[in-house]
Amino acid sequence: MKKRLKDELAYLIKNNLKGYILIACIFLSGFMLSYALNVSVGAEEEIKHYIEDFLTSVKNYGTDFNKTFRLAMLGYIESLIILYFLSLSVLGSAGTLVFVFLKGLSYGIVLTSSFFVVGNDAIGMFLCLILPHAIISLPCFLGYSHHCFMNAYSVLKGVKDLKKRVLIPLVFGVVSLGFLSVAALIQAYFEPILTRTIL
Repeated sequence: MKKRLKDELAYLIKNNLKGYILIACIFLSGFMLSYALNVSVGAEEEIKHYIEDFLTSVKNYGTDFNKTFRLAMLGYIESLIILYFLSLSVLGSAGTLVFVFLKGLSYGIVLTSSFFVVGNDAIGMFLCLILPHAIISLPCFLGYSHHCFMNAYSVLKGVKDLKKRVLIPLVFGVVSLGFLSVAALIQAYFEPILTRTIL
């Protein structure tokens, strides 16, 4: 079973490598644009105050694990629903790329603002508060985005099997949600502990 799953994954990556690279490049272009725009200019003190308050709260008082998990899951579910409906649309292939670009831009805004405002301390924040869950959530998000992009592209060319076009993205979405729930658990329960230990 494990070997079969490994072979299927290798086959999937090999056949879709160009698409994965395209989606990753779109995400990175959004990320790089946030750096070029330097969005933190003019709001450094406000962002710095917010980051310091957040870190103090996590270190001294902890976080509401259930609320953090719930918010993370709601964010993931919202993204999956948007991508799913884009995958069913004729204009969904372009819409998916725009959505991925905007996600890259939002991640970039958070990271670049942190670096501009708190300097090297942002590296610790990234390692404690973003990287652990991003290791799971980012590949999952990009993989599902690619699937939805390809599904929408096939709709554009003409729907031959309506059930397949509607159900397969839904199944992939449910599988993605399973992985993303692990990322949400990491966000809620592991990252605050890591932050209190390291920062």
